[in-house]
Amino acid sequence: MLSPASQCLMRQTDMLAEGRWLLVNPTDTAIFAELPDTVSGFHQYFDQYQTIAKRQRGRHHFGITLPEDNEKYDGIVLYLPKAKKHTVWMIAYLATQLKQEGLLCLVGENKGGIKSSGKLLEAVGERANKLDSARHCSIFATVVSESKTFELDKFVTKHTVQVPGKAGNIELQLASLPGVFSHGELDAGTQLLLENITTAPDGKILDFACGCGVVGAYLAKLNSSINIQLSDINALALHCSELTMSKTEANFNVVASNGLADVQGSFKAIYTNPPFHTGLETDYTITDKFIRDAKQKLLSGGELWLVANRFLPYAEQLKQSFSNCKVMAQTSKFTLYRCIK
Repeated sequence: MLSPASQCLMRQTDMLAEGRWLLVNPTDTAIFAELPDTVSGFHQYFDQYQTIAKRQRGRHHFGITLPEDNEKYDGIVLYLPKAKKHTVWMIAYLATQLKQEGLLCLVGENKGGIKSSGKLLEAVGERANKLDSARHCSIFATVVSESKTFELDKFVTKHTVQVPGKAGNIELQLASLPGVFSHGELDAGTQLLLENITTAPDGKILDFACGCGVVGAYLAKLNSSINIQLSDINALALHCSELTMSKTEANFNVVASNGLADVQGSFKAIYTNPPFHTGLETDYTITDKFIRDAKQKLLSGGELWLVANRFLPYAEQLKQSFSNCKVMAQTSKFTLYRCIK
């Protein structure tokens, strides 16, 4: 079954059949089977891209932006992002990908804030009109007569954080974008993880669900000779991790991966503050599968460092996968686990 937002959008099939259309970050990929071949997809989340790209080759793109030589569109539909500032910069960018007098639409659920977000389209068009409401969702649209130039760097936040911990007071230079986890700040869970890491092993290590690359940058401060791979499902996170890690001396690479499926090689250590949301909903499956697969990615004697909200039910699963697993630190909100293969 299609998501509520996609069901709402399917009421506009006549509109989507006219000209060349693009759906951006759709909450499901099944909608493309219901639409003509002139409708393509732009995905900033690798799981959605991977699912549909195998079935519809050439109609879908994964990344932070579209290729520079991409042909412009008659209409674009943006599925409402979770973060308002992500919506703002995506609207500014997508306006540049439309033909003159092209239609830019925003679709989303009421509980996600679509009712108050439609007016954001007025930054690129004269007026935002509501096209439809259904399934507790709404669609807003505006005509873009003339788009302004777009510079992604203007939306990148570059900031410095201080991490006091067992390894001393360490300063990190970070780059982040709206739409990346804990944008512009160091979240309490990751801080607990970093405060308790005293060394970074030589050899290959993994920063899973890397966000802006803060864990990788911290490990590089402890040991500049590390070889670190940073993985995430989010194209924005991968872009920011590259910017963050470029300020270090470490050998690194970033990889788009749904879980550990596209992560190559074995590691001396894996560090993570894993996600537990898919869109607006709580979703334990990402971390459940990660815990099952992580042991296979570790070398003998390799370590998994995982921080999670205390209410999340990971302790028993970690102990089932790793015979040597203990709590390294705990606060009223977070627990830090260290497991050895």
